[in-house]
Amino acid sequence: MKTNLLRGHRHHIKNGIFAVALLLFSGLYNLANAQTINIGPNQYAFQFTGNPNFGLFFNSTNSQYEFRNGAASPIFAIGAANGDLRSNLSFSSGSDFLVGPDRYAFRYINQPNFGLYFNDTDSRYEFLNGGANPIFGFSALDGKMTTDLQFSPSASYIVAPNNYALRSAANANIGLYFGPSDYEFRNSAGTSVLNINANTGQMVSTSSITASGGNSAQWTSAFNWGDHAAAGYISSEVDPQVGVIANNRIPRWNGSSLISGSVTDAGSGITVAGNSVFNNSLRVGGGFNGSTSSSAFTVGSATTYTALDNNEIQAYTGGSQGLLYLNFWGGDINFANNTMWLDRADARLGLNTSTPTAKLDVQGETDNTEAVINATGNYNLGNSDVRAVNADAVIAPGYGYGVDASGGYRGVYGFGNGTTYTGTTTGVYGTASGSAGTRIGVYGSASGGTTNWAMYSAGNHYVSGDLRVGFGAINGATGFKVAVDGKMICEELKVQLSQDWPDYVFADDYSMMNLNELEEYIKTENHLPGVPSASEVEEADGIMLGEMQRVTVEKLEELTLYILELKKENDQLKERIEALEN
Repeated sequence: MKTNLLRGHRHHIKNGIFAVALLLFSGLYNLANAQTINIGPNQYAFQFTGNPNFGLFFNSTNSQYEFRNGAASPIFAIGAANGDLRSNLSFSSGSDFLVGPDRYAFRYINQPNFGLYFNDTDSRYEFLNGGANPIFGFSALDGKMTTDLQFSPSASYIVAPNNYALRSAANANIGLYFGPSDYEFRNSAGTSVLNINANTGQMVSTSSITASGGNSAQWTSAFNWGDHAAAGYISSEVDPQVGVIANNRIPRWNGSSLISGSVTDAGSGITVAGNSVFNNSLRVGGGFNGSTSSSAFTVGSATTYTALDNNEIQAYTGGSQGLLYLNFWGGDINFANNTMWLDRADARLGLNTSTPTAKLDVQGETDNTEAVINATGNYNLGNSDVRAVNADAVIAPGYGYGVDASGGYRGVYGFGNGTTYTGTTTGVYGTASGSAGTRIGVYGSASGGTTNWAMYSAGNHYVSGDLRVGFGAINGATGFKVAVDGKMICEELKVQLSQDWPDYVFADDYSMMNLNELEEYIKTENHLPGVPSASEVEEADGIMLGEMQRVTVEKLEELTLYILELKKENDQLKERIEALEN
C-alpha cells in the first residue's frame, strides 16, 4: 500500500507503529492495490469517533507523525525524515522493551559501536567502546563483574558508613569494614582484628600486633633490661639508668645468657669498658673517644682525625681541613648502591694526581702500558646502543670539544666490532649539523711528515654526495658528481656512454655533405659540422669527454668515407690515363 504523507511526496513507513495504523486502516477501508490515500498537511490520517482529538496526525509544520491524546497533544511522535523518536519511550506495567540475542539495547548515533550490548553467547551485559570492545560488563546469570573496576581521577569508590568496602566471597564476615569513625579488618566471626582511627590514623587501643617468637603481652613487656632468651628478642631491665647497671650485666641480644661488663657515665659521655665487639664490625678499645668541642662522632680527636657528623665524614689535621684516606683490608673501597659522587660545584677528581686540573684528571703511570681509561659497554640489554664514553661540551654555538685527544701513534682510534650484525658497522662516525655556516662531518689534516695524508683509506672509498678536489672546486659544479680544480692523471679512464657509438656512419642510409659542401661549411663556420666551436666550448665551461670522444670517432669515420670516395675517383683517373697512354 502506498501512502502520500505530505503534499506531492511519498514516504515509506518504517516503524511497527505505522504497521498498526495500517491494520486500523484495513478495518476501515477496502482498497484496491492501485489506490492511494492522500492526506493533506496538518491533517489526521484517522480519528476516533468518540473523541476526534484521538488519532494519527500528520504534522507538516514539524515534519513528524503524531499519535495524539484526548487533548490533541502528541503522546508519541516520529520524525518524518529519518524515523527518529521525538517523545519519551514509556511502557505500561504489562509491557517490556525486548532486545534480541547478541544485539544492542541502544547505541550512539554518531558512533554505532558505542552502546549497551546483550552478549547472548557469553550471557552477559556489556558497555562497548568505539572499537566494539567491552569496557564494563557483568554476568547475566549471577551479576558478577566480568571486567576490571576502574575510576577516572575525578571519580571515587564511595561506601556508606557501617558497611563493608570489600569482603570475602567465601565468608561474608571477612573484609574491610567502614565503621562510624574507624576502619576495621574483620575475621570470619565478624569481629575486628585491626582498628585504625579514620581521623588520626592511629591504631585503636583494642588492637594488638603479635611479635614473632612471642605474643602481644611479651611484645609490650619487651622494653626491659633483662634476659629474655626464651622469647628470642631484645629486652631490657625494669629500671634502666645512666651509670653502672644495677646487676652489672650486659644483654647479648642473641637470646643467650648475660655477660659481665659495664656501661659507665663518664660525666660528658658514655664509656664502654673493655674490648667489646659489636657484631664483629665495630671494635672499641681505648681509642674511641667522644668529642668535647662538637656533636660529631669521632675516631681519635675531633680536630686531628676523621669525624662523622650529619651523614658526613670529615677530616682534620691540626684543626684545619686535611686529606681523607679510605682503605679496606682487601685494598678496595665499597660504596652504597655502587655509586660515588662529589657534591660540590668546584669539585675535581684526580686519579694518580693530588692536583687535578679538570673535573676528572687521570694521570698514567710511567713505564706502564695499560690503558689510562678502559670503558666496556658489552651489556646484556637486548637491541640497545650503549655508549662506553658519552661526552657533551656544547658551551655555546661554535664552542666546545666533545673529545680532545692526542696520541703518539693514533690520536683517536675507532673499531666497529659488528661480529654477526648484518647491517653497517662504522669504525669512526662523524656528523655535523646547524642552521648556518659550514659543517664538516670529519675533518683531517696532516703536515710536517715525509708523506702527509689528510685522509687515507685502505679499503674502498664511497662518496654518496659530490667529490670536490682542490680549493677552486669547493663549491662544486652544478650537475656533476666530481669537480677537480687542477690536473688529473691516470693510467686508464673508462667512460660509459649512454648514446650509440658512431658505427651508424657506415650505414647505407647515412647522409653526409659532399666535399664541396664541406668546404663551404668550413669556410663559413670555421669548424667541422657536428663539432662544437671554440665559443661553444667556452660558453659550456669545457667539453663532455664521452660525448667529445663519440663526435671525434664520428668525424674520423666520415673522413674514412671521404678518403675511400677519393680513392675511387683516383682509381678511375688512373685507368683513363693508362688507356690514353696505350
